[in-house]
Amino acid sequence: MLHTSGKTALLLSLAACGAAKVQLAGVNIAGFDFTCTTDGSCDLSKLYPPLTQYGGPDGAGQMQHLAKDLGLNVFRLPVAWQYLADNTLGVDFNAANFAKYDALVRACLDTGAKCIVDLHNYARWNGNIVGQSGGAVTNEHLTNAWWQLATKYKNEANVIFGLMNEPHHLDVPTWATTLQWVVNTIRSAGATTQTILLAGTDFAAAGSFASTSAAALAAIADPDGSTDKLVFDVHQYLDASYSGTTTECVRDGVDDGLAPLAEWLRARGRRA
Repeated sequence: MLHTSGKTALLLSLAACGAAKVQLAGVNIAGFDFTCTTDGSCDLSKLYPPLTQYGGPDGAGQMQHLAKDLGLNVFRLPVAWQYLADNTLGVDFNAANFAKYDALVRACLDTGAKCIVDLHNYARWNGNIVGQSGGAVTNEHLTNAWWQLATKYKNEANVIFGLMNEPHHLDVPTWATTLQWVVNTIRSAGATTQTILLAGTDFAAAGSFASTSAAALAAIADPDGSTDKLVFDVHQYLDASYSGTTTECVRDGVDDGLAPLAEWLRARGRRA
């Protein structure tokens, strides 16, 4: 479960049994996603790696400090799809760009924490919804990207695959079909043990998940029919506008978001 304020995030695992204990807590290490907007467009000229060896901030040092001194055990590593693919759909990733992103993933893995590979495109590429844009951006385009990511990290038990950040304004059953394609692709690439995060519409809002996305996404399964490694990716913002754009938290998010979600999860033995 993701709670964000600005570009910082607290990630919690809400278990189906009621989540008496926080399983994962951490932050976003942003930079590879900078300038990406909710229409899935990204200005790569203003994006920068959060690593000192590439002239950016010390993301590696931050993760070491947060893991060692504060006990955080998960880091979310958002990246623009366009950055990896060098602004071209359906091709092999740009080797130099992928190497820079991989350096961040390796720095995360070095802490012993879980590392979320997060494609930060809002279910879109330059304004076109994946699988819902008349062929402009297809399921095959997205599975091509995830095949490469899964192949790269198939032997890393601490990598978690976050299939897409905050989808919105799309047809949910069609989106669920897209996600099933990606799950199948990741497993066929050899990444059979890693957790996969599935995000629904409405910017993955926790409060609306049960009513907007749950039925369709609950039908997604691994190739063997199991769902225990498939976790729902939901976001709960605590500021006045529910947008995460201000630093003041004015609610705890329980009654209007987390409680209904927890009830739905417990009834079905699922996790978010």
